[in-house]
Amino acid sequence: MKLSTHVFAAITMISALTHAAAFAQTYPARPVRFIVPSAAGGSADLIARTLSQKLTERWGQQVIVDNRAGAGGAIGMQVAAKASPDGYTILLAGSSHLATGPAMTPDMGYDPIKDFAPVTLVALLPNILLAHPSVPAQSVRELIALVKSKPDQITYGTPGIGTTSHIMGELLNQSAGIRLVHVPYKGGSLSVADAISGNIQLVFGSISTSLPMIKAGKLKVLGITTAKRIPTLPEVPTFIESGVPGYEVLQWQGVV
Repeated sequence: MKLSTHVFAAITMISALTHAAAFAQTYPARPVRFIVPSAAGGSADLIARTLSQKLTERWGQQVIVDNRAGAGGAIGMQVAAKASPDGYTILLAGSSHLATGPAMTPDMGYDPIKDFAPVTLVALLPNILLAHPSVPAQSVRELIALVKSKPDQITYGTPGIGTTSHIMGELLNQSAGIRLVHVPYKGGSLSVADAISGNIQLVFGSISTSLPMIKAGKLKVLGITTAKRIPTLPEVPTFIESGVPGYEVLQWQGVV
């Protein structure tokens, strides 16, 4: 997904928020806090900063991005859940925070349904499986064979337990009959940084933030999580093409 898609998503959200704000002509009368429950530098942070810029221009009030990373996003979600429900705190939350995380860990310190009011869907994000250049596999098919020969030795990093990236890895383990080792981090950008340095072998990343690392040769792509190939990376095969039937995972991000 290119940045232009994020900008389109920003326009969609601006329209939704502007119509909601029409009931109170003075809104916003002061800066708005935009909480992101992940570290700076990841795809969620990129989306939030694009949206905050457009909203600042439209509203004439500053929209301030507040990164609150940790615990698979639970820290930022808890901060937002406890904020005053006056419209001056908005939150960028995704499938990890509102679906998979609470499903795997019921007591996360917030209720995904009762504590938040949905505003709009912002983006659907395909993911790619990235590997350090030293990994002797050039595709998902080759990776599966490698892991079968070295069970519990190949690691993959994620933003935390219960995140969509975690589910992607466990789904691959289950579908392919392999044993990758999960290494949770406080944010997606931190796991990508460790993959670049070689501290972990694999990481699931978003296309928008991973392309510079791929072009620079710091990471290589093994497969994409969509059901079909995408125009941005037409040469990258899907997991389904690589012998993992039914494997399709899309992350989503929305504003609440």
